[in-house]
Amino acid sequence: MSTLLARFEKYYMPEPNSGCWIWFGAERAGYGVLTERRGKVWLAHRLSYIFFKGEIPIGKVLDHLCRNTYCVNPAHLEAVTLRENVLRSPDTLPSINLRKTHCKHGHLLQGDNLEAKAKWRCCKICHIQRQQAYMDRKRGR
Repeated sequence: MSTLLARFEKYYMPEPNSGCWIWFGAERAGYGVLTERRGKVWLAHRLSYIFFKGEIPIGKVLDHLCRNTYCVNPAHLEAVTLRENVLRSPDTLPSINLRKTHCKHGHLLQGDNLEAKAKWRCCKICHIQRQQAYMDRKRGR
């Protein structure tokens, strides 16, 4: 593992303004990667966390607190649940929908007017109106 650490340290450079350690080695899908001599591919930010903070807890993923996926600074990485990581990101649909306070028709999305299931949230007023319109069409009114 020490030779892997030596190779790892060749491929990042501290960025003075943000404090990020920018990975300039190989990348895959927007994340830095480092390949071991035996062929195992590591995500660079995961290696950084393991080298400088210890093992990643089971059931946790690493969240880039700085929102820069090329950053390998262990101070910018936090082990969180996948759900928390998805909700923290400003770009994922679940986090976008969670920040909505009103439906597209202007009804408040809270309290008794919010119907929330495991994968979706909806306005009860709009839902009832859609059901009524469907039943009216079905009955031929």
